[in-house]
Amino acid sequence: GRLPVDSARSVKLPPDFKIDTPLGSYNPDWAVTGGDNGAPAIHLVSESKSDFGKLREDEEAKIRCGMAHFETLGVDFVKAVNAEDIVLRLVGASD
Repeated sequence: GRLPVDSARSVKLPPDFKIDTPLGSYNPDWAVTGGDNGAPAIHLVSESKSDFGKLREDEEAKIRCGMAHFETLGVDFVKAVNAEDIVLRLVGASD
C-alpha cells in the first residue's frame, strides 16, 4: 500500500548522501519518510528541477542511475518539478 500522506515527512537529503554511479557520485534532493509497521522507512526519493529538459547529458545519466538504484531497493523515485508531483506519486495517482 501507499503511505498515508498525513504521516509522510519530507526531508532534504544532505550533500554527503551520495549514490555511487559509473559516472561519479549522485546526490538526490529529497526523501519522503514515515513509519512502516513501527519501523522508519524511506518511501520515495525525488530529484527536483524546474526544467528537466535543460539538463546536461551527464546530469541526466546520473539521475537515471539513481532511479535504477532506488528501484532495485524497492523505493519509488520521482523526477519532480513541484511538490504536487511528489504528492501524486505518494497517493498512487502518478506512475
